[in-house]
Amino acid sequence: MKQLFYKSHTFTASESWSYKGVNATLLDMDAYWPNKKLLIFNTHLDPLHQENQTKQLHEIRDFMSSVLDELFRSDIDLSQCGVLLHGDFNIGSESKKFQELESIIQGRDLYGEKITKTGEREHMTFDDRNPLVPHRDSRRIDYVFAFDSIGRHQLMPLQCLDFVISIPPDSENLSDHWPLQLTLLPVESDK
Repeated sequence: MKQLFYKSHTFTASESWSYKGVNATLLDMDAYWPNKKLLIFNTHLDPLHQENQTKQLHEIRDFMSSVLDELFRSDIDLSQCGVLLHGDFNIGSESKKFQELESIIQGRDLYGEKITKTGEREHMTFDDRNPLVPHRDSRRIDYVFAFDSIGRHQLMPLQCLDFVISIPPDSENLSDHWPLQLTLLPVESDK
């Protein structure tokens, strides 16, 4: 896959002073999806400061709109471009804060959609069975959101065909989060 575009934004408010933010990468997906592109936004929100999280979610949404406007002006056909936002949101899926996240971001939680359709139970990505988790806590705090449109831009809808949460042996954990891997395809239009 060829990278066609990259841009980043550092959050204006961050408790950790770790320069958390969001970045955008546009990929040419022609090798997998002919004549299609994939725009991926990756983020990591503050872990404990809920007021900052709200500000960061608004900054993400504004950054996404700005990037899409920039790509539109450069003649990228956004109707042939899937858009994902993924990362460590540090917000549990069962919390009221998650409802706020969904309201601000306005994307489709692909993993949540898939387990709702299949009737599977929700798996945790931050789980105290992982020896690197510093305290007794198990939650799903990592997400992959897809967007059918943002503002005036109609985008290429994506669907989740399958998912895996990889749980390595204890000695092979590289993070306190277990990775969520999704198999995605563009939704074929009825045109």
